[in-house]
This record gives sequence, C-alpha cells and structure tokens, in this order.
Amino acid sequence: VLARLIGVDEPEIDHWSSQNLQYPAGRVISTWCNSTSPPPTVAQLYFLLSTNQLNRLDLARHIETMYRI
Repeated sequence: VLARLIGVDEPEIDHWSSQNLQYPAGRVISTWCNSTSPPPTVAQLYFLLSTNQLNRLDLARHIETMYRI
C-alpha cells in the first residue's frame, strides 16, 4: 500500500512481491528517496503512515518521539 501511495508503478510492485524481500518497506522508502527531488521529509513519511490507507499510527508515534513533526 505504501508503494502505491508514493506512486510506484504496479509492474514494479509486482516484481518486488515476486522477490519475497526481507524488508519490503525499506525498498519502498529507498525508492521513494531516490526518485524524488528534493527527497521526502520525515513529516511526509509521518503523514503517509497516519493515513486511513496505511493506518500505522504505532509507527507514526515512534517517529513523533524521535523527530519534531
């Protein structure tokens, strides 16, 4: 879901899924950071984690404890 939210193409997502990656979110975030200029901010990641589509408030809270959002 994160990959779709940041705009990764479906064929790329399908390719990653077929690879059974150990850290798929790491691949998504790495791709996101390398494909946009300027790179995404911690605040943007926090926002995506907090969306209804992801609903990962637990991870968003961890970011809140480490960074000023």
